[in-house]
Amino acid sequence: MKLLLSFSNKLTRYLQLDLPQQGSEKAKDIGKKALSSDAGTFAWQCHLVENGGVTSSRSVVAVEAHSRYCIIIPVTLQLEQEDLIQQLNYRWSTEMAMFILDDPEAPIDDIEELADALLEVITDVEVIKNTDLSISGHITDIKSWIQDYCQQHELQMLNDRHSVNLAMHLNELQKTAKDPAGSKQRFVPLPRFVDMGLVMLEDESETEAPENQPTQPTQTATVINLADYRRKVGL
Repeated sequence: MKLLLSFSNKLTRYLQLDLPQQGSEKAKDIGKKALSSDAGTFAWQCHLVENGGVTSSRSVVAVEAHSRYCIIIPVTLQLEQEDLIQQLNYRWSTEMAMFILDDPEAPIDDIEELADALLEVITDVEVIKNTDLSISGHITDIKSWIQDYCQQHELQMLNDRHSVNLAMHLNELQKTAKDPAGSKQRFVPLPRFVDMGLVMLEDESETEAPENQPTQPTQTATVINLADYRRKVGL
């Protein structure tokens, strides 16, 4: 499976990268490709946002294309591309593993081994300069949440605990997004994200899906033990 990371123009400039854009240079939608996660691709849209207030503190917001699961990464030092990829890989694999362990059919009962198994599914990483406009609205909402959170808690910047706490709250809220056919769907990101992880860990013979079709959540929603997760991460 390929990990596809779509960096916004602002994030690309911050990282001082010269990345390829998707589509023809003559196309009106160049750099605005719609992302989708499927049997062969695990896609994330990544933006750099300001935390608000008198300081210039910022955060990287990453949103997974199918589940709309979000991860907030505080920017405390100058980030390099590899640093960001490493942090994002650690966050999604560890968080996914923690929730999968709540499922009685979890194939591995150790969180580190499970996180490693999820990362082993990723065989390739592609980074592009692109902004999926359908996800941008979600990221704008997350930016507002970050700024309100910092203001309410009188924070100059987010730390890891704050970012996880806020992201977990947002991942419990209902979202609305269009499926590949253009129909609107209402869903909660967290169960979708965990169901994707369970599919990723299944045998290829059991998870083979039509090309370019998104991985669909199971009919029975995964049971998420949020209180246990917050206890594990010290929230």
